[in-house]
Formats: sequence, C-alpha cells, structure tokens
Amino acid sequence: MSEKGLLGHLVFLYDLEVISRTDEVAYIKFENKEFMININKIGLTEQNLTKLSFADRSSLIGNNYFETVLINQSYGISIKEQTVKDQKNSLEYIIGLISDELYFAYLVDYCNLVKNHAIFLKRIAQENLKLKLEENYKANSDFILFLKKFTFSKSSIIIKSNKNRKGDVLRKLMYSFLFDLSINNNILLTPSSDYSDAQDNLINKKKPFQNVISPPNKIYVEELIYFYQNGIKNTSEDIQFLSFYHILEHYFEKVYLESVTNKIINRLNELELSTSHRQLLEDSIKKEIKRKPELYSLKLVLDKFISDLDFIKNKLNEYNENFINYFNTRKVTFSDGNTINFNRERKQVLTDISNRIYKTRNAIVHSKESEDYKFIPFKHNKELATENILLKILAEEIIKNSSTSL
Repeated sequence: MSEKGLLGHLVFLYDLEVISRTDEVAYIKFENKEFMININKIGLTEQNLTKLSFADRSSLIGNNYFETVLINQSYGISIKEQTVKDQKNSLEYIIGLISDELYFAYLVDYCNLVKNHAIFLKRIAQENLKLKLEENYKANSDFILFLKKFTFSKSSIIIKSNKNRKGDVLRKLMYSFLFDLSINNNILLTPSSDYSDAQDNLINKKKPFQNVISPPNKIYVEELIYFYQNGIKNTSEDIQFLSFYHILEHYFEKVYLESVTNKIINRLNELELSTSHRQLLEDSIKKEIKRKPELYSLKLVLDKFISDLDFIKNKLNEYNENFINYFNTRKVTFSDGNTINFNRERKQVLTDISNRIYKTRNAIVHSKESEDYKFIPFKHNKELATENILLKILAEEIIKNSSTSL
C-alpha cells in the first residue's frame, strides 16, 4: 500500500520500507536500520500546516504564529534551547530545533524539487542520511527527530501569540527580539532567507551562552535592523561603517523636511494658512529636499534621536576608558575628521560628532586620485575600527529611539 501525505513524502525521498503500521505508529526500515514514526504526530502536523503558509522557503506564517530558520553569526557561541514568555503582551518566544511543521514544509518543498527532474537531490538526501547513521543510530529511534537533529540540523525562532495577531506583526517582533538579543547579550542571530543557506544547528556550537534572554517591549524599524545586523556580522571595517551610517541616513529626508517645514510654518502662522495652503507649502519644500545638505541632515538626526550624550560617553567608556580622550585629542588621519570635545555644550558636541562622521564617510565612499583624504583598505582598518564603535553606539540609540511601544 502506497503511503500518502507527509508520510508518503518521507517514503518517497528515502525509499523507506514500511515494516508495519497502525493508526498510531509506523515502523520503517532504511539501510537495514529500523526506526519508528509517530502517525498521530504526523497527522497533527498536517492539520497545523493547513493553517500556515510557507514563505521565502524559510518561514511559516499564520495568525498568531511565526517561525523562521536562524543563522548564528556569533561564531563559537551557542544558546541553549529556551522559551521566553512575555505575560504582559501574551507572547511566547521559543528558540530551539525547528518544529515538525517547518521541517515538513521544507521536506515537501524538497520533494517537489526532486520530482521536477532534480533526482540527484534524492541521492544527496539518502547519502547524507547514511553518513549520519554510522555515528548516531539507535534502534527504533524516532525517525523524524533523527532527521531534524542530524540531517537537517537547523534551529529556528517561533513566536506565538495568545492575542489575535497576524503573522506579519509577529515577524516584526522577531526582528525586535533579535536586535535586543544582540545589544543586550552580545549574540547575533539572523533570519535565513532560504533554508539551504542556514548553518547547522546553533544549539550544537561549542561555547554555551548563559545570559538570560528577555522579551522585547518595542517594535523597531525592520529595515534598520537589516543594516545593523549587516554591520555586526561583517569583518570588513568599511562595510561596518557604511552599514551603521545607513541607519543614520535613513531619517535624513524626514528630519530635514520636518525642520524646514516647521521653521517656515512658524514664520507664516500669523497668515493663518489653510490646510490646503500648508500642503502646497510642504510639497514645494519636498522638491527642495533633493538639494538638502547631508551634513546638516546628519546633525538634525543626531539631535532628534540622541537625547543623552552622557549615555554615549558611558557606552564609550565601557568599551575602553581611554576612548573619550582619544576622540578629544585625535583626528581621523585618513579623513581629516575633527576631534570631539564631549565636555562642550550639546549643540557643539553634536556638530563635532557630525563633522567627524561625515568626513570619514566621504573618505570611505570617494577614492579619486585627486582626493586629499581617502580610506585605504588594510592601511586604515585599525583606525576605522575605533570610529565604528562610536557609530555603532549612535546607530543603536537611533534604532531604539525611533521605535514604537509594543
């Protein structure tokens, strides 16, 4: 009797021999090794999958449920499988081995590739399983668990909600959770764009991660998290700098428009402009935005989102107690970036920071022969690494202070 459904996909992919089965359990054989499959569990997985969609070949999305495969970018560090509960917001975050639902979504997708003339993928799957049998087989093991642990070996994050929330909302919460994890616990996990890209199970890394993980209480701008994660995971100092800089740059137009609009409207308030006139005025200003000065916009962004300069100083001291003196006395040699005296008034400090960052940005981006100042890879890497620490701290604050409450 040919098997159907999810069990049928397993039998097809691995050419399994079904020795016996009941309504509750099936015993199968692969390469003369016997395994057990829980039929009831497969049936429940099939039911759950009817309520979920498989997105981007790496995620399951449904009402009140989101799961995606994770990549561990913190090499040599692992975190234990754990559940983080947010009682206040009726949310639950689970990090661990992927669920049966996500595994079977992957399996069905893989089998479809095999059936569409990619028969070599079937041989690859079977050869991979044979290799894992030599070291890990135990008689009558749970076959699905064995596959998840030793052949697929991926970890995921699951977010469940006891309140009615769409999967897309939970996806945003996933980015908030991972951002908080990176800045509070110094571990970088990123969602995979494709299950084939994901590394082996992050739970199996050698060095365990011990810190307690807390749920997020804010929703961050997703695009900014992409740039932040790209900056954190890259070992190239210039890419790090530009990734963090993009977070500041994200708000240039918005903050500049607000500033110019408010100044003009404040001056014209006595004319009692109508709503339509105000809109015409704003539209005119928007056309001028294309000619906005970036350095001025950078300063406006810092002024809007960096409320506490003492916090920035304290964060720099956490990295190195000599950093404040370094920025106060040392210019950036390859960009002519000015010094920063953190003891001056707020307005001047922000001007100093903006000038230093912008000059350094220009030295990285522009490399014409005629340029007096430009970044040379390897030659200036060490110096730029220090600038990246300041920029990273500022980027983190902008992400946090541009968020919305959960």
